Amino acid sequence: MLPFVAQADVPREGTSSSPNWRKSARCGSNTTCVEVAALSPGSIGTRDTKQGTTGPILRFSATAWNAFVQRTKEGAYDMSADL
Repeated sequence: MLPFVAQADVPREGTSSSPNWRKSARCGSNTTCVEVAALSPGSIGTRDTKQGTTGPILRFSATAWNAFVQRTKEGAYDMSADL
């Protein structure tokens, strides 16, 4: 059932069950960021800040998300080494 989930399948923002979307503090007021939220137990969603509630949500299992975060911290996706 991964990786996409429709906005209609996620509780509306402003309701008690809506996801708590967060973005990096490094984004500031910039809208070129990715937001992350827990969607349900064991499911993590990401979306484009620019599109907010109108864009698609990419959903990951918690295991896949944690592996991605760990590899990111290790520099596995650091593109500056390729420049």
